[in-house]
Amino acid sequence: MYSSPSAESAPFARRNDTEVVIRNRENEILFIDARTLGDDGANEEGYVLLTDEDKIRISNTLFSWQSKEWTEIYKDIPEFCYSASINEIREKDYTLTPSKYIEFIDHDLGIDYEKEMVAIQRNMRELLQEDKNIQDQLMNAFKGIGYELK
Repeated sequence: MYSSPSAESAPFARRNDTEVVIRNRENEILFIDARTLGDDGANEEGYVLLTDEDKIRISNTLFSWQSKEWTEIYKDIPEFCYSASINEIREKDYTLTPSKYIEFIDHDLGIDYEKEMVAIQRNMRELLQEDKNIQDQLMNAFKGIGYELK
């Protein structure tokens, strides 16, 4: 999450050692959700670390949002970023949780639940039948050694 500088701040930022003109973002906040980014803890420390590609993606998003041409080059991206106005934040009782603003996509929409439930029922019937067969084998084994279970 990045909040806007005050109106007194210089309208410049440094990008790749170059000063660039930035727009006034007063009363706006850029929310970035980076939970799906990173190396999944595949490093010596075991912490999730952002990859170089992740850092570039985040910085490019921030710079496009700050840019004077932001309406042409910045886009809200579901499950990644959202530019919220102070009015939106006020409407949500000043909650600054990114998930309150960044759109979530239900990836399960393409599932045919009827078909999946039929498959689950079939698997369950097979498991229950296998369980019954094992129980019958145990009952017969105990009966065969003279210790029938009743």
